[in-house]
Amino acid sequence: ADVFRLRRAIESDVDLPTPIAAAARAFVDADSYGAATYGKTMRALRTLLGVVGRDRFLAAMRRYAQEWAFRHPGPADLFAVLEAELGELDWFLGPVFYGLGGPALAVHSAECRPRHPPRGVFGRGAERTETTAAQAPDSPGWACRVVIKNTGTVRLPVDLELRFADGTRLSEHWDDRGTGPAWHAIDLERSSPLVEVELDPEHKIALAEDSLPHTLRLRRNTDASWRAAARAGFWAQTSMSVFGL
Repeated sequence: ADVFRLRRAIESDVDLPTPIAAAARAFVDADSYGAATYGKTMRALRTLLGVVGRDRFLAAMRRYAQEWAFRHPGPADLFAVLEAELGELDWFLGPVFYGLGGPALAVHSAECRPRHPPRGVFGRGAERTETTAAQAPDSPGWACRVVIKNTGTVRLPVDLELRFADGTRLSEHWDDRGTGPAWHAIDLERSSPLVEVELDPEHKIALAEDSLPHTLRLRRNTDASWRAAARAGFWAQTSMSVFGL
């Protein structure tokens, strides 16, 4: 029964969404009210903690508890304290508490190409020149480009980790607050090609409904298949020796 009620609450929140800050009478039923008021609010505050940092968030909540102990604060009172401690938060508080939906983050594309000087046709008329691949051969290293996007209704900063074939890793950050395009490109040159991109590696964004983090592999990891093949070969040889085959 509890599992059924939980499933109903989740379905109500997704299928018949209502903003968190809406009046209780605006929700379709008690399950929808609970999912938004408790579940989504919890995810929103956890996400804010991840964005601003644990120490700053806890300091803001401590001040809120001290200022409003034994009184009846409303949403505006909480938001005023948060902004006094953490700075301007309109980019987060408005969409999250008064809007619908959430972030929709994903890796749009990721690729690496051998690095080389510019090739192609340049200039016009008598100044027109052409540089071919033979004239601009590949040089050591790789030119990589990663594009991530957020097509949701909540825009917010996100971390990502880039992993390379030589085992090195690089942390990047998109400080998205909804004022620019809904995508972000990272261009870099490395001595080793990119093999994997992971969004939100520390699981800071609890608001995402599409189960962050996202991991995109550019190269297939064959370690598991090699281990399975080795085990199968071992048992096949053992069986043949035992039964005299």
